[in-house]
Amino acid sequence: MKSNNDGMDSLRSSESGAALVMVLVITILLGTAAISLLSAAGASARNSTDVVSETKAYYAAESGIQAAVNALRNNGPSNGPVNYKLAVNNFTNGGNLSAYGLTYVTCDGTQRVTVDGSCENSYAVVVKDPDNSQSALGFGTAASFRPADVTGSFAANRTFASGVVLGFTPATTALAFDAGNPTRTTSLGTFTLTGVGAMDTATDFRIDYRLALPGTPGWVIIGTVSTAGAVNVLSSKYVVSGSEIEICGNNTSCGTVSSASPLSISAVVAPREPSRLLVTSKGFGPNRSNKVLEAIIQKTPLDGANSVSPFSMLGPCAEVGNPTNTAVFDAGTSNTTTYSGASSGGVNAPAFAFNAQCNLTTAEAYIAQYLTPNGQNQAPQVSPPPEYFDTGQLPEWQRSPLQMESKIQLYRARAQFLGTYYNPHPGPKITNPGYVAGQTGPNTNVTFCEGDCTVDGDLGGGILVVTGKLDSLGGFGFRGLIIVTGPNGWERKGGGCGEITGNVVISPYTSSNLSSNVFTLPPKYEITGGGCSGVSYANLDDLFEGENSALTNFIQGVAEK
Repeated sequence: MKSNNDGMDSLRSSESGAALVMVLVITILLGTAAISLLSAAGASARNSTDVVSETKAYYAAESGIQAAVNALRNNGPSNGPVNYKLAVNNFTNGGNLSAYGLTYVTCDGTQRVTVDGSCENSYAVVVKDPDNSQSALGFGTAASFRPADVTGSFAANRTFASGVVLGFTPATTALAFDAGNPTRTTSLGTFTLTGVGAMDTATDFRIDYRLALPGTPGWVIIGTVSTAGAVNVLSSKYVVSGSEIEICGNNTSCGTVSSASPLSISAVVAPREPSRLLVTSKGFGPNRSNKVLEAIIQKTPLDGANSVSPFSMLGPCAEVGNPTNTAVFDAGTSNTTTYSGASSGGVNAPAFAFNAQCNLTTAEAYIAQYLTPNGQNQAPQVSPPPEYFDTGQLPEWQRSPLQMESKIQLYRARAQFLGTYYNPHPGPKITNPGYVAGQTGPNTNVTFCEGDCTVDGDLGGGILVVTGKLDSLGGFGFRGLIIVTGPNGWERKGGGCGEITGNVVISPYTSSNLSSNVFTLPPKYEITGGGCSGVSYANLDDLFEGENSALTNFIQGVAEK
């Protein structure tokens, strides 16, 4: 008979190795968990390392954008802004900024700028012209002639007593530029004589030169054709949207008009200087990480802001619907007050511009009575004489209330950002608007007065916008652009010899003008004190390129690629 112990022994025999299996299973599970934990910890460490590396690369790219802005703003001639044509190496449409203060080294076969001397903390910056401004330029021309005398209006041709007719065949031209042809010499059109006879008097002409760009910016070329057929222009140089033009080379004579040999008036035309740049900055960090940032940098908010004259008075002779509210042109009576359209860059523009013939006539009569030379050796106080410009011959932003308001809104926003927006201005006056104490010259920022504004001082500069009446005291001086849109215009009070250098635009409008998009208010300018204050013309881009200015080379936007 078997005992119960034999059964237990049999059961235990069948369980042999079970504990080992359990131990192995648990060990495997624990090992797997440990491996997972270790893997997770390792991945977390790697992720942390990657985040740190990519963050360093991002900041390196950001440093590249800021370094490019600083170089473009401060490392040009005389420590001023860099010309954008030079920044993009002219027609290569891209380049680095090694010529403007950024020191490049070779890292892994690429040209970079190191932040701390290490290739693992560096950036590569390339600038390009996103608008391809320099490769091509198109323009068209049209001309008109004064038919009889210096007070007559202009017409398509001039018929002389002899029966001969002076006319003009316009030019429509598309120019291509490249590294071998940085400028082009081309015809602006051809003067023609038809019929038999002689020109018995000199003839004034106006050639309307327009670029084939949005807004059709342009310039009116003013000159005369003498009885001998010699053509003389008021200015041989001018700048349209950054495109430089030089007519006939010397502003003396372009040749002779004859029926057998018509005269083609020619010019040397340069492509536009880019108004903005695309800056691409690739930042490099540890572990071969990299980040790419792109930024659009605009040269100045002045793009397209230059006027056809140092002093533009735009609007009708009297308020529409209120004939008693008339334009005011009281430009002073002192024999030391001067208005000059001659700029240091060689451009000559009419001293005053009007878009209403009746206001031009009023100004001419005033100038003849009060601002003519008082001696044989005295230069004209107003030179060149004022001119009429029709709406299409004005800069785009001066052609309608809505277009002007668009420009004003840009300056309003800029002033609000800079903290120089006054609504109203906080005291009895603003002394030296745009100037910052301790600087050697004006800080060309935007000063914006919502409503009436009183200013004084002779160190102001930049852009001054007044949507009410502008009162200036004593010898108020300013370098830059002054825009007055208030119905009561600008009154200069007191003596002094402050000089305005740049552009002045007086063009009043209100909210009702915006709804109708028609200017109905007359411009007003009045000097109620003596002194020698005047206005002289300057191309605004050229003027501000001479300043170390926060207004130049500002970032419009940044994107990560």
